[in-house]
Amino acid sequence: MMKLILTDGESEAREFPLHKPKTQIGRRSSNDIQLRGREVSGQHATVELQGENFILTDCNSTNGTTVNGTRINEATTLTPGSSIRIGKFTLTARAVTNAASNVAVAEFADGDDDDIPVAMPPTAQNTDNRPNIGNAVIKIQSGAKAGSSVNITKPVTTIGRPGVQVVAINRQSEGFYALHVETMQCEDQATVNDQVLDDAPVKLGHGDVLCVAGTEVCFEVEFSN
Repeated sequence: MMKLILTDGESEAREFPLHKPKTQIGRRSSNDIQLRGREVSGQHATVELQGENFILTDCNSTNGTTVNGTRINEATTLTPGSSIRIGKFTLTARAVTNAASNVAVAEFADGDDDDIPVAMPPTAQNTDNRPNIGNAVIKIQSGAKAGSSVNITKPVTTIGRPGVQVVAINRQSEGFYALHVETMQCEDQATVNDQVLDDAPVKLGHGDVLCVAGTEVCFEVEFSN
């Protein structure tokens, strides 16, 4: 099984398991993955399950679809780590793992933000069903935002720079996990405590240091009794 992780520069990521024979992507509400952007066609692309392979096809869209930075002109097989770009949206293919299965549902609308901060503060939400695992915070250690912090309250909060490098912090009932989402224009790999963060989620502990898009952040958490 494979899934697509969607990011667009907002404070959340959204996850789409590819469990249907055909997954439709586009601007219309009838699509399985709706991307509400000006550069997205009504019916933009599809992902079909053919045997054990997931095949991406551009549906003659106006602005095209790229995979790993190259515009596709024919059906393309997706592999874990494949990065799909449609307009301002990035969809990253990942193998399904239990530890990273629950993420927030986010609405992605048009936006003109060109300067995405290193850590995007989450907005308020209903926390009645939030797991009671204590409070967590990301403290930025370097770069222009050094000294600032972001509270982790959502099921998923992303850090980094879309189109450069993005890591998702996934809040689970038993703790917090870091998951590499994309690396496009960054020479260095994302790390946790100097260990490369690959396709497998890594459980975070108090004091862990993440390096994302060249910026160091410290993860701190206090678990409830």
